[in-house]
Amino acid sequence: MNTNRNTAASFVGTCDQLLGFRITLSLLIYVFVQGCAPSLVSMDRSELEQLKYQPLIHVVHYPPPLLEAWTFEAGLAGDVFIPFGILGGVVGGFAGHAAHQAAGEKLKKQCSLEDPSLRVREEVIKSLSSEIGIENFRLVSELLESDEIDALRSKFGDSLVMDFKPLGWGLLIEPLSQWSTRRYYVSYHLQARFIRLRDSKVMWLGYAKFVESELFSTSSTWDELTENGCTLLKAKFGQAADTSARQLADQLWGK
Repeated sequence: MNTNRNTAASFVGTCDQLLGFRITLSLLIYVFVQGCAPSLVSMDRSELEQLKYQPLIHVVHYPPPLLEAWTFEAGLAGDVFIPFGILGGVVGGFAGHAAHQAAGEKLKKQCSLEDPSLRVREEVIKSLSSEIGIENFRLVSELLESDEIDALRSKFGDSLVMDFKPLGWGLLIEPLSQWSTRRYYVSYHLQARFIRLRDSKVMWLGYAKFVESELFSTSSTWDELTENGCTLLKAKFGQAADTSARQLADQLWGK
C-alpha cells in the first residue's frame, strides 16, 4: 500500500515538475515570438524640431500579432503531453502557444478589444504637437503589411514616415498561480520609427515595453477581467498604451 502511495506521489511530483517546465517553455516561446528588443536610435532635439518644417509626415501602422490569452482551457492543450516526459513538455509548449493564440483571438472578439498601438500613436503625436509644434502629420488609415523601407518608399516616395509596429500583446498567467486561483497580467510591446525615405535613413527608433507584473506588481482573476463587458481588461490595455506612449516620448526627448 505504501509503495502505491509513494509511486502515486512520485508521479504527481513529476507531473508538477513537467507542468512547470511546460509553462516556462511556453513563456520562452512567447518571448521568442515577440522578438528581441530592437536597438534604439536616438535623435538630437534640434533635428527633431526641424521636422515641423517638413511638408508632410505620413504616419502608418501595421496589423498587430495575434493576441495571446493563457486561459485554463488553452493550457490543457499543452498539458495533455505532460505524461510523455521532457519531449512531451516541449511539444506541449508549442501546442499551448497555438492554443493561447486561439484563446486570445476569441477573447479579443468577445471583449471588442482594440489594438493599443492606435492609442499610442494618438498620444505620441499629441505630445509632438504640444512640445515641438509639429502639425504636419497625415494619418494613413489602411494597415500596411510590410515595414520594409523599400515597400514604404514604393507607397510614399521620398517622404518622411513615422510608423508604429506592435510586436506583441497578451494576457499572461502568473506561473505560481497555476496551482491555485489563477491570476493574469497584461503584456504589450511596440516599436516606432521616424524614417527618411529619400536616403533610407532611420532617423529615430523607439521601443516600448509594458509588463504589468513588473511595472506595478498587479494581476487579476479571469472573472475580474471579463466582467461588466471586460471593463477592467480594456482599462489595463489602455494603461499599457498610455505607459508605452510616455516611454516613447521620453526616448524622443532624450530622457
